[in-house]
Amino acid sequence: MSLKSQFRDLAAYNAWANRRLYDAAAGLSDADYHRDVGAFFRSLSGTLNHIAVADVLWLQRLTGQAFATVDRLDFVLADTLPGLRTARDELDRRLTAMVDGFSDADLDAVAAYRTMTAGAASNRRADMIQHVFNHQTHHRGQAHVVLSLLRPGVEPPALDLIRFLNTRS
Repeated sequence: MSLKSQFRDLAAYNAWANRRLYDAAAGLSDADYHRDVGAFFRSLSGTLNHIAVADVLWLQRLTGQAFATVDRLDFVLADTLPGLRTARDELDRRLTAMVDGFSDADLDAVAAYRTMTAGAASNRRADMIQHVFNHQTHHRGQAHVVLSLLRPGVEPPALDLIRFLNTRS
């Protein structure tokens, strides 16, 4: 399996897992969605916004196309879950299109960019894309825990990659 094919699978998995997580979050009240439960980004709202903000930054770094202004990692793209879901769906479409648009040579090329904390950096595009998907998985795990805290006795959705792959068989 080629690297591009693996990234296509990860982009599809990513969108699937995000839909499942947002579907589960849709059952929360607005107060619970914003409730500070002591998570790293405090609330489910903070965690989901951070994932989206990071995707905005990485998409802009990887494609060179600016489409949103983000000035910090805890920036709020949307204060409501429906608003953030709209942004999330668009980000997932952009991630898929980005992967589809890169050739193997593009994936292997090194790209220079600037971070908010460390300044100038450069990495191979394939490593940057892998980071995007890994970052989302990490923080979706945190969001999963937040859902567990907010809805005791209600199991959050399974987000396992293998479960996703088995749905496609």
